[in-house]
Amino acid sequence: MRRPTVARRDRRQGSDRSLWQRLRGVDPHAEWRPPEDEEEDGADAGWRRPVAPATVAPPSGPQAPSDARTGAAPGGPATEDDWRWRPEEDPSSAAPSAPASSPEEPVDEPSALAVEVRGPGAGEAPDDSLLLGEELVRTYPGRVGVTAVRGASILVRSGDFIALMGPSGSGKSTLLGLLAGLDRPDAGRVLWRGRPMEALDQAALKRLRRRELGMVFQSFGLLPTLSALENVELPLRICGTPLDEARESAEGWLARLGLGHRLDNRTFELSAGQQQRVAVARALVIEPDVVLADEPIAEVDSENADLILDALAEVSRRGGAVVAATHNPAAVAYATSVVLLRDGRVEATGSPEDLVGRLSTD
Repeated sequence: MRRPTVARRDRRQGSDRSLWQRLRGVDPHAEWRPPEDEEEDGADAGWRRPVAPATVAPPSGPQAPSDARTGAAPGGPATEDDWRWRPEEDPSSAAPSAPASSPEEPVDEPSALAVEVRGPGAGEAPDDSLLLGEELVRTYPGRVGVTAVRGASILVRSGDFIALMGPSGSGKSTLLGLLAGLDRPDAGRVLWRGRPMEALDQAALKRLRRRELGMVFQSFGLLPTLSALENVELPLRICGTPLDEARESAEGWLARLGLGHRLDNRTFELSAGQQQRVAVARALVIEPDVVLADEPIAEVDSENADLILDALAEVSRRGGAVVAATHNPAAVAYATSVVLLRDGRVEATGSPEDLVGRLSTD
């Protein structure tokens, strides 16, 4: 690289010196003179503004106004403190002062942002409530946002077997995911035993997912490298259950669902209906308090559907609860109540006898 000439270097140094002088409030055109006394020290010592010509008379009349930004006389040097920004002097933030007689706002009144917005009928969960969803809303973002759940509320009590029914695309799977804590609502809240799901600490969440909540996924969610027996015993092994005890419990649930002869088969060696029964056994092996089942009998015949529904109903009979999303009206025979979902909204809630005329299989 070519070295700068002496004249170019002097011009650059002079430019840097002038910039430093402006930042320090020193006139860049001032001349430097040695300090006349010892008290005059500091970074700006020695700088003097040129003496005004004798022919220029001082201004007469009132004192000339000071500089609006620095408070110094026009053209006079400004100190470092004079250049500090002051909010009250910022013209963009200036606002007309309110009349002295205007009443002041009460300080004890909460602001609008501090008031919790609750849906109609929202309140504390009943004593026998296991799971409660209040005015849940869930929108999937994208180029065209899709709102799958629109203000749906559902109460799951001890002993309930709720058949969650509705046409395809009505939001049943999304609602189950929100109740399970696998997804978070955009609005509303989910309460587990009266406590907001988002307020649970890590220990409570771990206990909920390992011991208290069983989930049957529509796509089964089995691990393909494990056998049917290993898939079912896996939740117990994670909880620290001894291998012999976990294996015995898993074998018992698979035998109950008609898969005692398929213990060592991997998932790709099983039919869709058999995989579905393995998924149900895995959800029930931990003896959960609540089971959320997404289409638990969609891939099985009527005989195996009864096996699955009876196993799920045992959870509610022992004081737990079941929420099963299904199109199959066979589930209504085991249900204690029915929730009809359409376009993401709860269209109706009632007993199977009251809603039997409104059920459809679409």
